[in-house]
Amino acid sequence: MSRRSSAASYISLLSLGATSNGSKGAGIGHLGFWLDDRLRYKGALLFSDLNLDFYSLGQVSLNRPVEFNLSGPVLFQQLMKRHGDSNWFYGARQLYREVHLRYAGSRQIGRVPPAAVDLVASYIEQDITTSGLGLVLEYDSRDNPLGPTQGYNYVAHFTRFDDALGSDVEYSALHLQGLNYWGLSARWDLALRVQYDSASGDRELPPYVLPAVDLRGISITRYQGEAVLTSEVELTWKWRPRWKFNAFTGVGRAADGFSDLGAASSVSNLGGGFRYLVAERYGFWMGADVARGPEESAFYIQAGSSW
Repeated sequence: MSRRSSAASYISLLSLGATSNGSKGAGIGHLGFWLDDRLRYKGALLFSDLNLDFYSLGQVSLNRPVEFNLSGPVLFQQLMKRHGDSNWFYGARQLYREVHLRYAGSRQIGRVPPAAVDLVASYIEQDITTSGLGLVLEYDSRDNPLGPTQGYNYVAHFTRFDDALGSDVEYSALHLQGLNYWGLSARWDLALRVQYDSASGDRELPPYVLPAVDLRGISITRYQGEAVLTSEVELTWKWRPRWKFNAFTGVGRAADGFSDLGAASSVSNLGGGFRYLVAERYGFWMGADVARGPEESAFYIQAGSSW
């Protein structure tokens, strides 16, 4: 990857968000490209109050989702160093999260007495801290990290959450991701994402730490497991210098372990959207996507690359 002479040496972000189900959040973030892009830093501090439906608890699938409220702060940091003049980077990462987990569903569940629901909810409701440190290896030959059209970005990171780091839950998380971008012609681009995530611990993990199928049009907690494999392809048509349109589809599988992925059921999505070039100097695009999954459709406001 060439040095970032035409791009910013840092980008700071402020975000606010809310959804129709009462979820809300706010955060600040920072991206740093230092020493002529020899050092790269990512950091974010988020405060969230989320209402999420979970379709499994532990390794038990549920016929009806259970609604939880998750609130608390999240701190993420990552620092990487370029290896010589190559496209390889290596470094370390930190993830710290405090979650107040509360049952947010109805106390009236069929013929189950409300007192029994309260008893189960009191067992599930917890205040949980997860704190982890990890190692990162990355290959990045993209022509622009904010809006790439050519190149490759392969990332592997392993994070250990441990009592010695202040974590209430001890487990390990592995993330492997490959982003591929090809310029087919002056008007057409093609991109492919392949991603594998896993989480494993000595005891049952809180539902929100399990990886899930990550596809537009599918709720982030809909298909979870200790091992998740996802792929998505996106085709882009450049209509005008500042306008382009995209279509995408993908497939994902979630299972209790890597060896079970082959027998797991697949879920897929289909969608499309548009992008507008808001900052030509930095190659920064914004736009929107509409996607359909197995159960529902969703609308997304996009800033920067789709992935």
